[in-house]
Amino acid sequence: MAEKHVVVICVTVGALALAAAVLGIIGEATKSRSFVSYDGVNCVYRRTPAFDCGIAATASLLTGQIILTAATGCWDGCRRRTGTGFAFLLSW
Repeated sequence: MAEKHVVVICVTVGALALAAAVLGIIGEATKSRSFVSYDGVNCVYRRTPAFDCGIAATASLLTGQIILTAATGCWDGCRRRTGTGFAFLLSW
């Protein structure tokens, strides 16, 4: 059985990733096809909920990445171990 804090971290990050996926699907569903209008001088773009869903999904994924980085203690120690520095950079 895994340690309790490992399970809590994995469940938390998994929930954040699932929330990001759901927000992405909702954002695509709420995207309007005809969001451009012309007022005689300029094109006017209507703001859709898709933008807000994208921002929330990005914040959710960034939060999960920060939690995992902090939980693994990979702030400074990744540079010392072989291979982990590359994995750390690839994850960001």
